[in-house]
Amino acid sequence: FMKDLLIFSILGGILGALSRFYAFEISTFCLWQNILIFNLLGCLIAGFSFIAIHNKKVKYFIINGFCGAFTSMSALIFLLSENLKNYEANMIAINLLANCILGTLLSLLGLLLGSCFRHKEKESL
Repeated sequence: FMKDLLIFSILGGILGALSRFYAFEISTFCLWQNILIFNLLGCLIAGFSFIAIHNKKVKYFIINGFCGAFTSMSALIFLLSENLKNYEANMIAINLLANCILGTLLSLLGLLLGSCFRHKEKESL
């Protein structure tokens, strides 16, 4: 069973990485905005999936795989390092606060939406 979860995580990771790559290619936003958008979308999707998805394999595909590859802590750390190197304290604060606080809020929103979705699903049965 763990082998299946690993395979689903890998497949989700491939899709997440490709999605981020191609979304970044067509985006007209700057680097820090792209990182923020991808991280926030990933938080929302992960929060929603955590509650709304029942199947463990699908959860691993979406949360561990897709969201893990779609979001990027390493890109955020790179960006913060660049901000630090260029003495851009205001951008460090903006990036940290936006990614951490907004990411947490969107995860919570995803959990709320997921529970609403699950509740509606139970009503229809």
